[in-house]
Amino acid sequence: MTKILYTVPHWLWDLISHLWVINSLSEHYKCKIDILSSNKKIDFIRNYNQNIWNILSIDITYTYRWYIKYFLLYFIKDLLKIKKINYDYIISSNQNLVRKIIIFFAKAKNKTYLNMKGHNVLQEYKILDLLKVHYSNSNFLSCSNPLSKRLNTSKYIVINMFCINSDTQKYNSLRDWIWWESLITALIKENFTITLVWQTKLDYSTLLLNNFQNNQVFDLINKTSIDDLINIISSSDLVITIDSFIFHLTYALNQKVLWFFWPASPLERIPPMYINHPNVNYIYKNIYCSPCMKNTTTSCRNWKSPNLCMKSIHISEVIEKIKNIL
Repeated sequence: MTKILYTVPHWLWDLISHLWVINSLSEHYKCKIDILSSNKKIDFIRNYNQNIWNILSIDITYTYRWYIKYFLLYFIKDLLKIKKINYDYIISSNQNLVRKIIIFFAKAKNKTYLNMKGHNVLQEYKILDLLKVHYSNSNFLSCSNPLSKRLNTSKYIVINMFCINSDTQKYNSLRDWIWWESLITALIKENFTITLVWQTKLDYSTLLLNNFQNNQVFDLINKTSIDDLINIISSSDLVITIDSFIFHLTYALNQKVLWFFWPASPLERIPPMYINHPNVNYIYKNIYCSPCMKNTTTSCRNWKSPNLCMKSIHISEVIEKIKNIL
């Protein structure tokens, strides 16, 4: 049996977007794939994707103190784990110092290096092109046990308002949409039941929810694990979100999503089988300054009208889009 080690980027949303490559490799070589990641939180994926066999995770914090501690205490242990296996292929899609050293010493007949920067599906094509592998259309994730009891409604919407770095808790204000409160009010009038999700140390959710003291809005922010999120999303009629891990998790579960997209091109964010998929719906304002996210994600380059790409998404078109989807 062919043995493959595949390295994935650090962030959870990047892991999700690479699953189509992992599925394609697994089906082409008729084997399960070992994963090397610098994020220990990815262990959940093994329960939802049958093509993944083993996960080696290295919890990287990218500080000098961490590097010193890691190389003194853990490096040899991790290296020996990988050296026990003679791989046919090692595919490094995203590199850092630790991965480079581990992969250098690992045993493999073929090693493929791609220095991919950022989250860009267009770069992921290169992996399959190099290995002459056709991409797979199989489901990314499969939830065998969604919520056993649905809420007493035929219209159940999950909303994620935030883009938060789950490691640093840094809030990405570039993806702000200013009409969430108005949207929730409109959905309540239409008799939708709404669940708010994600993990954040910010107090935005509390301030918002003070205006919605009724049985149609459920606050699950900071109250869910990733497994909980998967169950909630799998039971939803629609997920409304900005560009975040929640978006990628939703299409991976083959659920309907409405996605508010910011400066980068959607074609760089959506795996090929979901570009025209009926479950994947997005609003993208291709304004004069878009796409602008090429070298930085820390500041908006439109200094005259900051965040114009998100501010241009009006609540009326969002509500119309929701009605068309459902």
